[in-house]
Amino acid sequence: MATIVRLRIAMMALALVLALSSVAPAAPVYTVVNQAGVSPDAVRAAGEVVEKCAQFYATILKVVLSRQIQMHFYPNAEAFARGLQEIARDTPQEAARWARTATLRAIGVSILVHQARLSTLPPNDVTLSFCSAVGLMFQTELVTERSVAAHQWMRQGHGLLLAAQALDAFGMETMATTRTRAVRVLKDQRERNQPFPPFASMTTRDQYLIALEQHGPTIRPILILATDLLLGKSSPEAFLAYFRGLAIRSNVAPPRADEVFRTSFGLTVEQFQAQFDAHLAATLR
Repeated sequence: MATIVRLRIAMMALALVLALSSVAPAAPVYTVVNQAGVSPDAVRAAGEVVEKCAQFYATILKVVLSRQIQMHFYPNAEAFARGLQEIARDTPQEAARWARTATLRAIGVSILVHQARLSTLPPNDVTLSFCSAVGLMFQTELVTERSVAAHQWMRQGHGLLLAAQALDAFGMETMATTRTRAVRVLKDQRERNQPFPPFASMTTRDQYLIALEQHGPTIRPILILATDLLLGKSSPEAFLAYFRGLAIRSNVAPPRADEVFRTSFGLTVEQFQAQFDAHLAATLR
């Protein structure tokens, strides 16, 4: 019931922006594959959030999803882990690690939902989580061919940044408030003497998962603030160029993600890490 109330609150705000979307998918954006043990009302409300996020991204990114999102809802950690083994082909150990840390996980065209954890989130974070997952789906539409793996911190951070922009557009939370919340979390963690992992240490999926396990509360704020700073130093087009630049093309050597980043943003990952460290230190004073 708590999750339904949170999602309904979110949908009241989302309803204000129906007119935003000038590019709408021709077919339903999502289909529900599994919802055993989860309230139909909660599933329906989540689906409406996904629909509105997809409409917003289609407008700002000028692309639409080529395939339906498949939504899988699991009532608890055990069921969520089993779903990860089935859909993501995780080992039991990998699935158990994700089940301890993740609320949602986007895999290919699937969004897997850990409903018990989702029900503990406030309305804005529920919407942020779904919109971030949908944002990851839209990233795949920016690459028309096979691609090399993106930096995981860029992939996750860009999804969160898109989600934060959606909340701003929906009138739920301004970007300024999102930044303030992120800074508040990091200040609280610093007062608890909790270290902040450098975002550049989260290059691979495994590295990202390890960071989630070890520094869970700090990861989302760090990635939002990092990609927001990167956007301020570049442009939305630079982000699009980065993801499109990862495509593998015939008769050409596969690109290197570090080089694509440098070409797209005009600096290396190491240089940006140094800039972000200085920015964060000044922000947290």
